[in-house]
Amino acid sequence: MPANIDPDQCAGVATGLGLPAPAPSVPLADVEPGPALSQVGHTWPTGGRVIGILTGPVALVVAPTGGTPGSGPDAPAVQRTYATARSVEFDALLVDGAPGIGVDAYGARDAQAALPAGGNVTPGPRVGPLLATAYRHGKAIGAAKGGEIALEAAGIPSDARGVISGDGATTVLQQLTRLLDSHRVWDRFPSTARRSRPQAGGGERHSAEIRSD
Repeated sequence: MPANIDPDQCAGVATGLGLPAPAPSVPLADVEPGPALSQVGHTWPTGGRVIGILTGPVALVVAPTGGTPGSGPDAPAVQRTYATARSVEFDALLVDGAPGIGVDAYGARDAQAALPAGGNVTPGPRVGPLLATAYRHGKAIGAAKGGEIALEAAGIPSDARGVISGDGATTVLQQLTRLLDSHRVWDRFPSTARRSRPQAGGGERHSAEIRSD
C-alpha cells in the first residue's frame, strides 16, 4: 500500500528497515496537494501551545531532577526532568542558562556521571537528544544566559532559522512566541520539492509535489 501512494517515501522507509522496497501494483494517481491539509504558509492561534523552558538550578520547569527548587510561595515546581522530557511535548524550547547535570546520575546507569563536577559548564547528555529532536522537527528554539552552550553541544547552528539567542530570557521568549503562530519553522528545511516518479509498470514519468508536512 505505501508503494501505491508514494514509492519514494516507501523506499525510504524500506531502507530504514533494511528491507527491499516493493513496486507499485497500480498506476499512480497524479494529484495536487490539498491546501486544506497543509500547515505551510498559514498562521494559527498560539493559545494552548507549550514551550519547554530548560534553565539552571534556581527557577526550573524542565530541570536535572524533580522537586521544587528555590524557596518561597512563588517557587515553580519541576514538571519534567531532563531524563523524562521529550520533544513531542513541546512546540518550542527555551534554554535559560547552561543546563546542569542531575545529581541522581551514577556510572552504572548514566554516562553523564563521568562528567566533571559542576556540570553547569558542560551540558549533561540528557539534554542533547531533546534539543536535537526539536530542531529536526522544525520547532523554534531559544537560548539565553549561556544556554547557547547546550545548542552547540547538540549540534544546532546558532544562525539556523528559528534559533534565537539573547542575554534576556524574557526577550527571547517573546520572539519564540511570535514564531509559534506558524506552528513550525517551515523554512529551516525545504518544505516542498519537485521530483519525478515512475508509473507502475515502467510507464511515463511525471512530476509530483511532495510536502514534508
